Amino acid sequence: MVEFEIEGPGSILAVGSSNPISTESYRKPYRKTYQGRCLLIVKSDKIPGNILITAKSGNLPQASISIHNL
Repeated sequence: MVEFEIEGPGSILAVGSSNPISTESYRKPYRKTYQGRCLLIVKSDKIPGNILITAKSGNLPQASISIHNL
């Protein structure tokens, strides 16, 4: 399970995996990985600024990335 958080001028549009039999909602900010992978789709607001995305999963170290929204 990977949980996503977002800060700044954007929002989480969808979270998915390529699991063809998953019934999980793509609208939640978390998702079980499939073969170790999942996908986050971010929608930017029409406001310039930095969007900070953080991913957390169990005992693994959290990871963050910043996207500059023009």
